[in-house]
Amino acid sequence: MIRTIQCGDKVLTYELCRKKVKNINLRIRSDGSVTVSASPSVSVKSIEDFILSKADYILSAIDKLSDREERYPRLSEFADGEKFSIFGEQVTLHIEKGKKSVTYNKSVLCIKCPDESSCKKIATEWLNAYCRETVEKICREYYPHFKENCPVFPTLRFRKMTSRWGSCQTRNKVITFNYDLIRAPLPFVEYVVLHELAHFVEPNHSSRFYSVVSRLMPDWKKRDSLMKY
Repeated sequence: MIRTIQCGDKVLTYELCRKKVKNINLRIRSDGSVTVSASPSVSVKSIEDFILSKADYILSAIDKLSDREERYPRLSEFADGEKFSIFGEQVTLHIEKGKKSVTYNKSVLCIKCPDESSCKKIATEWLNAYCRETVEKICREYYPHFKENCPVFPTLRFRKMTSRWGSCQTRNKVITFNYDLIRAPLPFVEYVVLHELAHFVEPNHSSRFYSVVSRLMPDWKKRDSLMKY
């Protein structure tokens, strides 16, 4: 259920999900949308009182996400001349009619496609492949530091994720990365890779975990802030 609430001089739109949960849970997704989960027994007034108590934080986070989207926009319209980000660099999409091909020169991504309707599929496939290739290369650069804790190079998986950049299953030796990393600046991507590999040393986010990260990447906080809100 989509609802709106007045927060000061701004109107906040949020999605209300009724679930069997103990508390009122609020999530701000990477696209700036807001979702609130609450038990069916919790009144709308109680939910909106909760939202209002978090209004400053929510509106600040949405503003920062909007700024992030402006600095590192994703390819969304798949239209000729569209500006977007590939690993933090501004790129212009150029579309030509012709036999299927993709050319990238760090400032222009040229997609040749037999018809306009196939452009999105061709571009998405190329971007996903380039993301996998780049992230795997970074993983292999950092992996030697973790070989003692993970003797076999981990299985890498990629998918669209709504609220995480990556996750690590230490028992199964699997790291999953968000395809949306394609638009993030490379220093941030390197931090995400190191962060996930460090879980093979320490599965939680203890002081020991961050000491491992700090030793290998002293400026990790600065890198992390590039895509944080």
